[in-house]
Amino acid sequence: MPGAALGPPLFGRGAPRRARWAVLSSALVGGLAAAPPGPSAGQAAAPSVPPYALIRVDAGAFTMGSPPGEVGREADEAPHEVRITRPFLLGRTEVTQELWRAVMGRDPSTPSLQGVPLQGPGFPVQSVSWCAALEFANRRSAAEGLPAAYRGVDRCESSAGASVVWDRAAPGYRLPTEAEWEYAARGGAGAAGGPYAGGAGEAEVCQLANVLGPAAQRRFGFGWAPFACEDGHLGPAPVGSFAPNPLGLHDMTGNVWEWCWDRYAPYTGAAVDPSGPSSGDPGRVRRGGSWFDGPAQARVADRYRVDPTRRDYFRLGLRLARNAG
Repeated sequence: MPGAALGPPLFGRGAPRRARWAVLSSALVGGLAAAPPGPSAGQAAAPSVPPYALIRVDAGAFTMGSPPGEVGREADEAPHEVRITRPFLLGRTEVTQELWRAVMGRDPSTPSLQGVPLQGPGFPVQSVSWCAALEFANRRSAAEGLPAAYRGVDRCESSAGASVVWDRAAPGYRLPTEAEWEYAARGGAGAAGGPYAGGAGEAEVCQLANVLGPAAQRRFGFGWAPFACEDGHLGPAPVGSFAPNPLGLHDMTGNVWEWCWDRYAPYTGAAVDPSGPSSGDPGRVRRGGSWFDGPAQARVADRYRVDPTRRDYFRLGLRLARNAG
């Protein structure tokens, strides 16, 4: 259904390429209806849920953003020094559909795209809004008896995220900040440069990431350049199918985009533990690229703005974080 409207604008930069990608994504899904909301916030979490492995990421400093010569670089990626002062825990993999279903009672993921399955054992959950991701984090915390990291989630949809307050001292599950996400994706303090997770270059990315290759481009008729290599998957892959980055984190490049906590905003220079502005543009940041994305969009520095209530986006999922204590 070319031209089908799938909700408010996705992107905050307004570049024509971004708008074109949003329209193409909508057309390719073929008018699949947005998944209905999951159980209400008042329902109890599932009594037993699958384990979710976390990797400790130590504090340190790094250069956030991209160097001027990086292919595909956008204007909102100005390099700047960031210091992460508190260690944190980050999911070894993206959240799976199995785990989401165990906590929330149903799987909201889009089933397929032009005959290619998007649901399956071990596949990352997708088609979840930022608001739903926070509810999932709180429910996962409740299942383990941990204090919730977020308040006001019950009004997140109606307030476009403005009602949500993050208790930064709480030990419960949460989304990583944008800075935490990029720091971890690059491999932590002292990590090598390079546009993809763990400092990888384009020639080696298919060994560690599920990204857009020539076969998928031919299958779907995408109008943008793929990677030259093949990773063996036309759609998403089971989480952890590819080699991890130096910290032991899988799929920090590709598979599905991942929600971060931060409101989208331009960088403001050197920062300590940045977490985005407390007000302004309601759009939230997604990171990491997906199986649907080529060399420019799968870079770890690439940033996109997405409406926090949008729940019909078939290549957008999440990875959970926690304070390290």
